[in-house]
Amino acid sequence: MPLAEMIKSKFIPGLQSVVDLGCGWRGANDVIGHIPTRIGIEWSQKLLDRSAHHYTQTFCVDVRKWLADPALAQKADLYIMIDFLEHLSRPEGLELLWAIDKLATKEIVIFIPEGYCPAYPADEPGWQHEAEWFRDDFKNLGFQVEVLDKFHLGQYNALIAWKIKETQ
Repeated sequence: MPLAEMIKSKFIPGLQSVVDLGCGWRGANDVIGHIPTRIGIEWSQKLLDRSAHHYTQTFCVDVRKWLADPALAQKADLYIMIDFLEHLSRPEGLELLWAIDKLATKEIVIFIPEGYCPAYPADEPGWQHEAEWFRDDFKNLGFQVEVLDKFHLGQYNALIAWKIKETQ
């Protein structure tokens, strides 16, 4: 099953709004394109310019600043992070998870390498991996977790972690 389908299989029905944190250059249209209101957050204007057409609204801002600004940070049915959380330090990542737990009204979905995985392209500024995350980290925060064996670069495990806030 393609990754987009694996991630979408975790969504509850009826999602109307999503915030994609660290939307990057590719956007997540294959994952969230069916959701009417799609907000993309990305710190790099260069990357955001390549993915902005996938979103109904975009913000070029560091996610830490975005969350700290009540005028920008907003509630949404779904908060999603695809290959993003590992780029923050562990304390920043935990702070982000706590913040989006308050902002997500229905669900949070995260796709992330499990443990160590080299960043690629490693020479791109801002693409370094700052923290390692493991399945128990998410389970201890109330997430369900699916492990994808040897998904990244054919040798590193990946995780899909999801937390349903409200049942339909």
